[in-house]
Amino acid sequence: MIKKCVCFVLALCGAGLLHAEALRADWAAQLGAVKTARSRFTEEKHLSLFTAPVVSEGEFVFDRAAQKLRWEYTKPFAKGFIIVGKKVFRVKDGQKTAVKNAMGKTAAAQMLVWLTLDLDELAATYRIAQENNTLIFTPLTPNEVLDFVSVEVDTQEKIPRVRAVKIAEKNGDYTLLNFTGSVLNGTVTAEDFR
Repeated sequence: MIKKCVCFVLALCGAGLLHAEALRADWAAQLGAVKTARSRFTEEKHLSLFTAPVVSEGEFVFDRAAQKLRWEYTKPFAKGFIIVGKKVFRVKDGQKTAVKNAMGKTAAAQMLVWLTLDLDELAATYRIAQENNTLIFTPLTPNEVLDFVSVEVDTQEKIPRVRAVKIAEKNGDYTLLNFTGSVLNGTVTAEDFR
């Protein structure tokens, strides 16, 4: 689940085809302006095995300076994870347990790369293209599973807000995350990460 969520990005926008260098120059100030974020989300998994998507709902809270993230599903099950710096915790039914395996910690570190939008690191792994209000990340090296990640942005606000993220797999399956009720640079407390 954490691997699927790795592809969430806080804020991006623009038009045309851009390389990572131009993107960094154009949007660094706006992206750096996002200090905290909170949003509700729905996650639709479109799997070839099923005729209808598998739908989950939840909420996330992010604090850039503290490198903290809480990603929590509320429906159909209560589960999620919390990242506090380099520490990763699973949350299930209100219980928080430490993740000790290397894979979980690597996925958490990758999640923070996306959330802080470390374009230098992302550009080392992905070709970044921009079409209208959508950024498309395509792996630079062949990937057996991931085809691309696209991020659609609402550019009507002072600070652009992510509307949707699509994680497309080579086999045709994909995950679609839709974000609503986003609050950027609002209050985030220690309670949000307990």
